[in-house]
Parts: sequence; C-alpha cells; structure tokens
Amino acid sequence: MENFIKSLKILFITVFLFTSITNFYSCATKPPVNNRESSTIKNPKYYYKLGLAHLESGELSQAIYYLKKAYELDSNDINIVNALGIAYARAGEKEKAKNLFLKALRINPNKGETYTNLGVLLASEGKYDKALKYFKRAISLDEYKNRDKALFNIALVYKRKGNFNLFEEYLKKTITFNPYFTRAYILLGDYYLKNKRYIDAYDIYLTALNMGIDLPEIYFGLGKSHYYLNNLNKAKYYLKKALRMTKNPILKQQIEEFLDKIRKRSSIKNGEQTNIVNENFFIKRPTEPNVKKGEEIEKNTVSKNPLQEVKLKYRSYFEEDKKKRKKIIRYGYKKKKYKIPKVKFKYYLQIGLFSGYKNAFKLYTRLRALGVKSKIIKYKVGNKHYYKVIVGYFKSPSKAKKFKKEVLVPKDPYFKRAIIKYEKSD
Repeated sequence: MENFIKSLKILFITVFLFTSITNFYSCATKPPVNNRESSTIKNPKYYYKLGLAHLESGELSQAIYYLKKAYELDSNDINIVNALGIAYARAGEKEKAKNLFLKALRINPNKGETYTNLGVLLASEGKYDKALKYFKRAISLDEYKNRDKALFNIALVYKRKGNFNLFEEYLKKTITFNPYFTRAYILLGDYYLKNKRYIDAYDIYLTALNMGIDLPEIYFGLGKSHYYLNNLNKAKYYLKKALRMTKNPILKQQIEEFLDKIRKRSSIKNGEQTNIVNENFFIKRPTEPNVKKGEEIEKNTVSKNPLQEVKLKYRSYFEEDKKKRKKIIRYGYKKKKYKIPKVKFKYYLQIGLFSGYKNAFKLYTRLRALGVKSKIIKYKVGNKHYYKVIVGYFKSPSKAKKFKKEVLVPKDPYFKRAIIKYEKSD
C-alpha cells in the first residue's frame, strides 16, 4: 500500500513538471501582450510605437503583430500604413507592402517618405526605371525632410544600371544635403579608388573625417589612398588605426593584407629581399631592325630615357657590424612620389535651407534684428535653385560650435537646429 502511494506521488510530480514546461514554451511564442491588455487599450499610437521599436531591432514578427493592431484601429493613418508596408517588405511579402504604399499615396499624395519606400521596393524587384520616377518625385517635394535618402537611393539605382557618372553625381548631392551621410562618403571613396583617382579618394575621406565621422572604414580608405600615392608611413598609420577600431573580421583581413603589402615594399627598399629595387621598371633594349639595302632606318628608335643609375646607397648586412657595408645600386626611372595638396576649409553655421527666397529673407531679417550678421547664399542642385541662410565664416568647427552655443542659442532656442558645415577656402 505504501509503495502504491509513493508511486502515485512520483507520477503527480512528473505530470506537474511536464505541464509547467509546456506552458512556458507556449507563452514564449506569443507576443508579450495579454488578452486583458489587447481588449482594454484602443490607442493605435500605442501599438504603432511598439511596432516601430520591434522593427528597428529587427524583430519582424513582433513588429507586424503590433503594427497590424494599430492598422485595425486606424487604417487611414499614413505613418501606420507606411510602417506596416516596410515591415512586410523586409519580411519578403512584397505584394502586401506594395498595396500598402499605394494606399498611403491615395491618403496623402504629397508624402515624400511613401514615394521613397515604394521606390526601394521596386528597385529590389529590378524595376529601376519605375523606381527612379518615384525617387525623383520624392526629391521634388519641398516638404520632404529626408531628401538625402532619396538621392542616395537614386545613386544606387544608377550604379545598378551601369551609369557611373550619375552614380557619382547623386552621391555628391547626397553629401550636399546631409554632410553626415556615412555610406555616401564610403561608396564615393571606394569608387574613386577603383578608378585610380587617388587624390579625389583622399579628399573625400579627409572631408568625412573633418565632419567628425570617426569610423574604421574612413581610416581604411585614407590608408589605401596613401598607399597608392606611395606615402607608406602615413598609409601604415591610418591602416593600424583602422585595425584597432574595427571588430569586423572581413575588414580586419582586408586591412592586414594592405599592411602586409607595405611590409613587403619597405623590405625591398631596405635591401632585405633583393639588391635591386624597382625591378618592374626594367625594359628590353630595342634591337636593330632588319632593313634591306636602299631603305632608311627610322631615327630615334632607341628610348629617349634609357635606364640610368638613380642613387648610390650603402647599407650594412647587420646592424651590429657597421664596418661591413654593401653597395646597393638602384636602376630604373625615378619613381614619382605624389604630394598630397593641403586642403584648407572654412566653416559656417547653416541656419536654414529654403526653396524660395521669401522664407530665406524672413530668417535673414530675424537674425539681423537679434544683432547677428548673416548671409543668403543661392546655389543650384540639378535644375532647382535653393537659398541657404548662413552665419560665419569660422577657422575651425570648434569655434563655430562655440559661437552657436554661446551666442545664437541664448538669443533664440530655435537656433539649436543650426548645422556646422564647411567649404574649401580659396
């Protein structure tokens, strides 16, 4: 009898443990909102914010769940419709996403974000011409604040189409509208390096660094630029800095490959591997052509710049024994070492950017009334004219920042929006 009671107790405990574990797993698969919460909360913005948080963290199933809740409560809110469309697009349900973006356009045809979202979706399907129409429509809207994103996407589409001139042009426009757009700098710098435009690559990476974009990709780009310009010490400095900063294993491998190239080149210069430097410059001497009698031989058949001794250098076999020296002679043409021009910048505060002169003049008069000297500068992007109101110039970004903090913001908190920008000084 006692044994029977004990066996019943053991059976009861095991059943209890099994049911508790299965309940735990089933709860984990459900979204963290109980029935009571879903029945009591009827605010679409609450679910919209929750959905956005999960969308940004990459949890697509949770994002779609909450955004659908928000959509059920308010199907005409354009922000909810766009967010749900983005979630579906990332999940690979492109048809649902397209229908939602088209609905968003019907709700508000002047929303630039919707045109950009639809353009990205069409570009992912390979419909580049249609995508370009939507992107260009987005940048034509004055109310669209994120115009730089549409411009960057246009650049990517032109790259896919093989039109690299327009790819370069729209990347430059992206940086004009947003001087802190990191990916635009990196793509443009890589494009210059591939096309052997090393000075341009150096210039664009240095510009990014001056704007405060402190990333290993930027230092890697500067290192590559110096390497191709034959400034090995500076190349080594920037490459090592990039190597210390990065945690990306692929980027680490690429940096180490360039550092290895520098070691090989420097070891050749030091005479560790061979006694002859610049072997690539050796050429075969031209032989006399077979000429028949009566025919004249063309003059100047021999190269105008024959191989010549460039310099004499003496280096020791071992550092300890300086008496034993070895004569090293380098042959070939003198290798050009590019000098990187020093780029000087002047900095200013951009207070506002307008498509019409009237609004720019209002801000200009407002600044003058507060005793701040300002300027209106007109410039052209594509076929459109823009007017920016600026204060400056300053010798450094720190002085511009100090002026903004100590002079502009105390007079009017609106001027917190002022952006520090620069241009090349003459």
